[in-house]
Amino acid sequence: MEAAAQAAPASAAARIPTSLLAERDFIDGPKLSPDGAKMVARMNSNGKGFLSVLDFTTGNIRSLDVQGKDIDWYRWAGNDRVLVSVATMVPWENDEARMTRLLVFDLTSGKWTFIGAKSEGLIGDEMMTRILRVYARRFRFAHPTSRDFIQVVNEVTAADYQWFFDQTWFSSSQCDYAVTATSTPRPPFEGYTDGRDGAPVSASADRLKEEPRPWTSDVTVLRQGEVRLPVELLVEFANGRTVTEFWDGQDRWKRFSYPDQVRRAVVDPRGTIALDVRPSNNTWLDDRALSRRAATKWAAPLLFWLQGLLELHMLLG
Repeated sequence: MEAAAQAAPASAAARIPTSLLAERDFIDGPKLSPDGAKMVARMNSNGKGFLSVLDFTTGNIRSLDVQGKDIDWYRWAGNDRVLVSVATMVPWENDEARMTRLLVFDLTSGKWTFIGAKSEGLIGDEMMTRILRVYARRFRFAHPTSRDFIQVVNEVTAADYQWFFDQTWFSSSQCDYAVTATSTPRPPFEGYTDGRDGAPVSASADRLKEEPRPWTSDVTVLRQGEVRLPVELLVEFANGRTVTEFWDGQDRWKRFSYPDQVRRAVVDPRGTIALDVRPSNNTWLDDRALSRRAATKWAAPLLFWLQGLLELHMLLG
C-alpha cells in the first residue's frame, strides 16, 4: 500500500514540465494534491506573484486570480478543489480594517466559491470559527466531502444553509449586485394650499424661495445575477447623515426613498460578498459637479480654436 502510494507521486513527478517551472522567478510553498497529480504553489514571473496549480498529467499551469488580495494560506480540499484564505482592507467607520475570507477554487468548473468571512457576514466571525474548529477535529486525517462540510455548518448553526450551497457550491450561477440612485428637488407648489387657520392661501413662488426646498431621492438595489444573498446598503446624504439598510436579496430589485439629497450609495459596503463578479457597480456617486468640470475642460479649447477659425475666415473674406 505504502509503496503504491509513493509510486503515484513519483511517476507524476517524472512528468513535471521543468521548462515551464524554469520560467518562474521562484516557487514557494508547494503543496501536492492527495493523489499526487497536481501541485499548488506561489509562483512569481516578471515581478508579479500569483497562486498557480500545476497539473503533472497534462503539464499545464493554471493561475488562480484572487483579484489583488493578500493570500494568508492555502491547502487542498480533495483532488480538484483548493482552499484559500485571502485578506483585504475594507472601510470601517473612519478607518480601515483587515478582513479575511475563506474561498474554494474548483478546478473542474473554474469557479471561486465563498465559504466564510471574518466580519459581520452571513453567519459572523464567532460562528465561522466554531464551524471550522468542529470540521477540523471531526475529519482530521480523513477525506471529507462537500456534504460533510455542509452537515457541520447546519449542525453548528442549528439552521439549514443548504440553500446557500445550492446557489454557490453546486451551481454555476453568478452573484452580481448593483446600486443606482436619483436625487431631484421637489417642484414648488402652485395655486393654493391650506394656511395655518385652515383658510386657503396662495402658494406663491416668492414665499417658497425663503424656505428650503425638500428633495426626492430614490436608491435602487439591483440583483443582476441568479445568486440570492442578503445584502447591506449604505446611503450618505449631502447634509452628512448616513443610513444603513438591509435587504434579503430575493427579488430582482428593492427601492428605498428618502426626503434628502443622496451623495453616495454603496451596496455591500463591508465587502462581505466575495462572490460578486462585478464589484465596480456596487457604488453610486453623485458626480454631476465633476461631469460639469470635465465638460468645461474639454469644451473650452475647442471653442477657442473655433473662434480662431471664424476670425481667420473673416480676415480672408
